[in-house]
Amino acid sequence: MLLNPNESSKENMNKAAELIDLHNNTLEYLKKMERVLINSISITMHNGSVKIFKGYRVHHSILRG
Repeated sequence: MLLNPNESSKENMNKAAELIDLHNNTLEYLKKMERVLINSISITMHNGSVKIFKGYRVHHSILRG
């Protein structure tokens, strides 16, 4: 089953946290999204049809600026 990008990143974070023995409270904090920017762009395909694609940018923590 394919995961959405957010679920996939959380799964990777879980694996990394286990490897470095990261405290669970810190892991849960890092998983939270502080800011999400969703943008759409329309592209005319070779056959003349128009498709709309979404792009995402997520900040999980803005503590470091």
